[in-house]
Amino acid sequence: MKSFLNLICFILALVLPLNMVVAIEMDVNEIKEVEKELDSINNHNPIILEEGFYELPVNLWHAIEDKASMGNKAMKHLANIEVKDKDVTLYIGSDKMTISNLTASLINLYYDDGEKFVKSTPHSFELEVSKEDEKRPEVFTLPLKYMDEYLRVMVDPKVEPMGDDPIEARLKFEFDKIKKISEDEAVLISKAKNGEKRKLFDPKESIKKSNKGVTIEADSGIFDKDFTFYANKMTGKDLKVVQSRFGDLDMVTSYELEALGELSEIPYNSSGKINNLREKFIPKGFVNITLPIKKGQKDFTLYAIEEEIQEIQYNLKDDEINFNYDKFVPFAMVEKAENTTGGQKKEITDTGSERNSTTKAILSTSVNGKSNPPKVNKINDTSKIEPQSRNFSPAKVKSENNKKDNLGNMQNIVDKDKQEDTLHLCENEIIKENKVIIIISLFGIVGIVFGSLYIIRKYLKVLLEEMEIKEELNRKEKII
Repeated sequence: MKSFLNLICFILALVLPLNMVVAIEMDVNEIKEVEKELDSINNHNPIILEEGFYELPVNLWHAIEDKASMGNKAMKHLANIEVKDKDVTLYIGSDKMTISNLTASLINLYYDDGEKFVKSTPHSFELEVSKEDEKRPEVFTLPLKYMDEYLRVMVDPKVEPMGDDPIEARLKFEFDKIKKISEDEAVLISKAKNGEKRKLFDPKESIKKSNKGVTIEADSGIFDKDFTFYANKMTGKDLKVVQSRFGDLDMVTSYELEALGELSEIPYNSSGKINNLREKFIPKGFVNITLPIKKGQKDFTLYAIEEEIQEIQYNLKDDEINFNYDKFVPFAMVEKAENTTGGQKKEITDTGSERNSTTKAILSTSVNGKSNPPKVNKINDTSKIEPQSRNFSPAKVKSENNKKDNLGNMQNIVDKDKQEDTLHLCENEIIKENKVIIIISLFGIVGIVFGSLYIIRKYLKVLLEEMEIKEELNRKEKII
């Protein structure tokens, strides 16, 4: 047994250094590949263009893979270049891209200046998107330093499936197809110089902004600076945090609203949510908020998710609700599993003109210059919401008991599902452990095979040398 263990130790001692050499060689090869890529990046092609105007084919390319980006259709594929007094300016055109009733375009474009990503300058605010009051830019300008095939960029499509954070991509140019044109033919340059300018922010004017079907309206003086409005229907972990404030069987739909300042640059390797680099604005008074709801949805209660959950009154009309609040916090529409009597709501059947007057009334200020707040009920915990006491008849008591029995059965089903989930988790952990054991065993077997081959080769060599010596001795004996 000891000799067998010694043999195993001997084999491992031989094999492990070989594996380390192979791993080191792989790392060295990877480093060489990276160095080649860096060399190709650092070897820029200088600009050799005379003064004038040019037309250049361009595409939005994937950041890593050699294929067009998903947002490639959200831009014009002919860029313009203007060369004047040794300054070279690139003009990139934005366009609308519609997929499954969602409209995307380039909201912001950031380019790599060699140290960080810098925001390009937007022009010609004439691109209209349905359900948005503010027009989007049609042209972006940025300095062009080299005639390289690729330029690293970050794009902000501001469309729900892609999220709100700028996404890294590349502009792919075809400089072999560059064409000199006249100033009259430079469409993007003309738009940038003659297109509609962005409306300057005036804190004395009222504000109306929309994003992804959510609209906010604020009276003058509520915001001091201009901002970009972001609205997102909450999903994943964020939604689970909100759901944890309510019952396990409650149906929760939640929206998160943000008013964010401009982002002029993005550092390399920015970790976490890039929009966290933006300044967040808090309204100074009440803002009128309109949220979309499911068609025909009525029986729900609206809450503001703060340290203390607050129930909010709202107006309901068609497929949206309207309410006032003085903070941008998660707003949750909750359909209670045990009681679907709905929240404090008021259905509106007024005409469009009447609704405008309602909105004006909501936004109107009081004598002190502040908006009238909504009626809000503070609730420390939803479990503390007590139903109103009522006298039950025997029939009602029986009905209530049946409801309790149904809830008990539903709870048993939930508990059973939780037990099954736990079993699945345990099984997954066992599978993971088995995979680790299998991988270790495979490495051990490979090591033993290589070690065995090494030993066999060594002893075969010794055996061959001994046979040659014996043959040489026999030959000499025959001569003698």
